[in-house]
Amino acid sequence: MRKRIAVLLLLALLLTGCGKKKPDGQVDDPTGKTEEQTPDRPGALSFVAETTAFEGTKKTEDGTPLVTYAFRIPTLTVYRGDGTQLVDAENEKERSALSAAQTFNGKFEEWTQTADIEGMTASAKEHLAMMEEFDSEWMGGYVMDLACGIYQTERMVSVAGVYYSYTGGAHPNTYHMGWNFDLETGTFLDVKLLGDGEELQKAVAEEILRQAGQVQGANEWIPIEMYWEDHETIVADWSSYAVSFNETGMTVTFSAYELAPYAAGPQEFHFSYDWLDPYLSAQGKLLLGLETEK
Repeated sequence: MRKRIAVLLLLALLLTGCGKKKPDGQVDDPTGKTEEQTPDRPGALSFVAETTAFEGTKKTEDGTPLVTYAFRIPTLTVYRGDGTQLVDAENEKERSALSAAQTFNGKFEEWTQTADIEGMTASAKEHLAMMEEFDSEWMGGYVMDLACGIYQTERMVSVAGVYYSYTGGAHPNTYHMGWNFDLETGTFLDVKLLGDGEELQKAVAEEILRQAGQVQGANEWIPIEMYWEDHETIVADWSSYAVSFNETGMTVTFSAYELAPYAAGPQEFHFSYDWLDPYLSAQGKLLLGLETEK
């Protein structure tokens, strides 16, 4: 339980604060760009989600690597119907679109501001000094990495994130995260609100428990006995963990330590859109692109 709490505290720390200035080390990275959905009619607006790379290496004066960091930061850009980027809003519709993009971008720009790269560098420097004192081999420096996959519908952007860190311990740590953003309201949404009432929350929890023990972990199939004693309570709150969407459906992922010991690896559960359909509200189907407005 302490380890699960520590994980949540770490994620809260990493996702606190807001920054708008692009710092040194950030470059455009077209590899995460989704297909543009730019309308061909005047006055229409569209959103394009992609990733931007923020990366670098902190070294000692003699060039020894201390910390290597590589973050793929999701960004949202608004375009007018003629294909030009919206920068200065001229009406309420454009102001609303820019505000939505700023809310989305602010969430992820925090990684360039609050990932504590300098604190990690100071720790690595102390670690290096200790290794040199005992004439031990330096492992090559600490590592911080954020990889993000983006899925976009006309009404929603879903981001699946994996944060990896290694600080010279017995093993690295990996945390899975998910963010889902409503482009129309300009807010991050709680996925349980995609359904009517509590049916979606309960149905997914029951299916996770059914699949439990049949899902392959990082290295091998694990029995249900490996899950924490309170795993049913944890699963009942699945929407608070890493939830994301792609072309095939919804994925719920529990990072190592959240549902089972580190040795079991992350636990991932997938739900097709056909399976989800009976539990989704009309609004939920619109957001997921499963229906269009009449």
